[in-house]
Amino acid sequence: FTDFYQRVNARGLVSEFVYAKLTNSVKVNRFTTIDDFKSNYQFAKEDYKAFIAYCKNKKIDANLAQAEVSKPLIVNQFKAMLARYYFGEEGFYSIYTQTDDFVNQALAKLKNPA
Repeated sequence: FTDFYQRVNARGLVSEFVYAKLTNSVKVNRFTTIDDFKSNYQFAKEDYKAFIAYCKNKKIDANLAQAEVSKPLIVNQFKAMLARYYFGEEGFYSIYTQTDDFVNQALAKLKNPA
């Protein structure tokens, strides 16, 4: 993990940003199920730029190279937290764990026990 990612998470800025900014901008009624949200919600580039500005405003040095490296992890967290807000814990974990290699390997073993 980059220093930027660690500082952002230590300060709780991902969840702050999601609940302060994003929950009001996502039109969730266009998603009928968790799977629909998971497949079709796209995180806007402008929202990530706004997050970087939010971090700078909170006195986090936003090293742009580190912010770019950290983007996939942070965007996954954004999406998972939005899913929790609109669909509960099942929504959160269905998105949050999709990039977790350990969880994916365990699920593959359960589907195909050889």
